Parts: sequence; structure tokens; C-alpha cells
Amino acid sequence: MALLRLVSSLPGRPDRSPEVLGVHDFAVRLGYRCGTMLVDMAASGLVDLQADRSAAALAGWLTRRQPPPFICRDRTGEYTRGARQGAPEAIQVADRFHLGRTSSEVLERVLQRHSAALGACVQAEMQPPPPHPSASAEAPSTPPATRRAQQARLLATYARVKTLYQQGWLPADIGVEVGLSQPTVRRYVRATSFPERSHGAPRLAQHSPWRAPADPLAG
Repeated sequence: MALLRLVSSLPGRPDRSPEVLGVHDFAVRLGYRCGTMLVDMAASGLVDLQADRSAAALAGWLTRRQPPPFICRDRTGEYTRGARQGAPEAIQVADRFHLGRTSSEVLERVLQRHSAALGACVQAEMQPPPPHPSASAEAPSTPPATRRAQQARLLATYARVKTLYQQGWLPADIGVEVGLSQPTVRRYVRATSFPERSHGAPRLAQHSPWRAPADPLAG
């Protein structure tokens, strides 16, 4: 709050938005309350701080100034709506951090979907490990009806997390409400579709034991 008061007391804050306005959240109280930080991306300077991260607050700030041509924001849905309401002509872009984060998440999902094929490629190159004595005793598989019921519960939980987040709930409160950890809640919030689990996919570490590199100086 002291930081908010200091920024609010700065003289001569411009009524004109910067060419590229950065919109990002910051923690006023970690896990419970967040504010909004408005940044001039070209000058790398702070423009203003807001005590919350709602769409209405951002839209109100934009309508009181000449709207910027570009808004560089994170992936919070509130900022999407606020920018659209307050500066409908502005081009919204994702910042570099979230572009990299989104790309890594997409790559992770692609690799998870093809984990069996990746494991098969590695297995073709490596000697398969000797079978474990207890490997012949196969674990009983989950009945299809049980799997469908589990999938339905997971989908319902995922939809509930998305709905609460769109209503402005914080991840910590959502976790308490639906009974999930904060990392799981944040993974659901960031996902654009339900993150499927890979069942029974072989891990690459099981097929690729470490081998010391050849010594180039050895005769």
C-alpha cells in the first residue's frame, strides 16, 4: 500500500497513454490480492498502479486517456475484456514471457500425446532392460465405466475452476473451494482446453540409461 500511495502522489502523470502500454498483475498480498501495473513498454517506465486487476478498472483507466495503439498484456481474461472495452481499436499482443510460456506448454502437450512414439524410438536404439521377475503379474486394469466416471469428475472440476477464475476468484481461493492444489489450479487456468493425462505412457528415462561419452583422446 505504501508503494501505491507513492506512485499515486507522483506529479504530472500524463493523460496520454504510451505507444505500447504494458498491462501486468502484481501481488499486493501474495496468493490473495493482486493489483495491476501499467508500464510504458518503449521507455521501460512505470505509468500507473491500480489496486485490483478487474476489467472495469482497466477499462476506466483507458477511457480517461487517449487509447494506446498497442496493449501488451498477460493472459488474464479480465485484462482481455478491460482492454477490449476501454480501447477497442488497440491491438492486443502477448508479452515475451507469456509467449515463451505458451510455446513451452504447447510443446509439452504435444510431447505428452506422442510419448509412446518417443519411447518406441528410444527403445529401438537402446538395448531393452531385462524383465523384472514380477513383471508377469499384470495389475488389473481400471474398468471402462470407472474411467469414464473419473474423466467426467475431472472435466467438471476443470470447468468449475475456469468459471470461478472468470468470476474474479484468486487461485488460492479456488483451490480451497474445489479441493485442488494451487499449482493444479494455475495449470487449469492457463490451459486452453482440458489437460489430458497420459496413462501408461513409458518414460524416456526407463529406455535411455546414462552412458558416458566416448573419450576422443582414447586410442
